[in-house]
Amino acid sequence: MGREYLILRASNVPVFKSAEQATGRLILAFTVAEVMYAGIHAFGWNAVFASAKLQAAWRAATCIIGGGGLFIGVFGFSWAFADGGKSYWGQTWVAVLCVGAVEFSIRMFLLIEALLNVAVLPAGAYQLPQWSTYIPHWA
Repeated sequence: MGREYLILRASNVPVFKSAEQATGRLILAFTVAEVMYAGIHAFGWNAVFASAKLQAAWRAATCIIGGGGLFIGVFGFSWAFADGGKSYWGQTWVAVLCVGAVEFSIRMFLLIEALLNVAVLPAGAYQLPQWSTYIPHWA
């Protein structure tokens, strides 16, 4: 035939990491971020809430956030090593979407819960602290 005009791989184009190679880092970053986010909210474990049910819901939401991140980490890495490095996003996208939807819902709950609990703070929380007079600010 004639000359081939389609070159499957050009030699002068830099090769970047493919999505499959970067997926492990993405899963690890997501897992660490979720566990840290849950750890920050765990500081409110024994905080004063409007009711015992809201405190239990806060604790459950904190555990779900941390557990969701760990679930994605374990599930994602197990698929990565089980398939011998093949692309596994097609197999796990449903799990990622489901956990992502739950995570989003729980995060919205934590935000609304934190804003609602401002009303039940003790009166001392609204007083100006003494150390704030030493910080320059404009009013």
